[in-house]
Amino acid sequence: MRTIFLVLTALLCCATSHAATITADAMFEFFFHGGDGGPIIDPPITGEGSFSMRENRWAAFSFDMFGHHWSLDDVDPIFCHPAACFPNEHGSDLEVMQIQFADEAGSGFFFWDFPQGIFTGGVDLGDICACGTSDDGSVSFQFLELSFRVNVPEPGSLTLLTLGLLGLGWIRRPAHRVGQARRPVFD
Repeated sequence: MRTIFLVLTALLCCATSHAATITADAMFEFFFHGGDGGPIIDPPITGEGSFSMRENRWAAFSFDMFGHHWSLDDVDPIFCHPAACFPNEHGSDLEVMQIQFADEAGSGFFFWDFPQGIFTGGVDLGDICACGTSDDGSVSFQFLELSFRVNVPEPGSLTLLTLGLLGLGWIRRPAHRVGQARRPVFD
């Protein structure tokens, strides 16, 4: 009984600190302007894409640049780890989001720091690298469409579940208690 109580108490404590998740949909354009020691490219080289995220899992991804296409199969990992995609401390807005993709031809990544308004990204196809940050102007990024929702768990529901399980454990405790123990039979 003590073990059940400890497990359920741990569940209750952990349930109230469960992290918020992100659901998002976007269409975007990526621009490589050059610079940062190399020539300025005018007009910039562009790439286009889209993504969908459901509860911190990438549900869809598509990106085209340099005549090459990356899809959800090229995203690693499919799960956007909380260190790379998370809401702010209040669970009301999006802080940062990162996606990495790679196949045999090349790789890339996009990293958005929404509060700072900084985008860092790059696409690398061996001898072609379009990498940089919006801070120095070597790359830029434009959302054509962006919708997101921060999903904050309801700790009350998990608390009720835990209390219900505690109640069931109390009801189903053994009928023989202290003072009612059966005498062992020795033949």
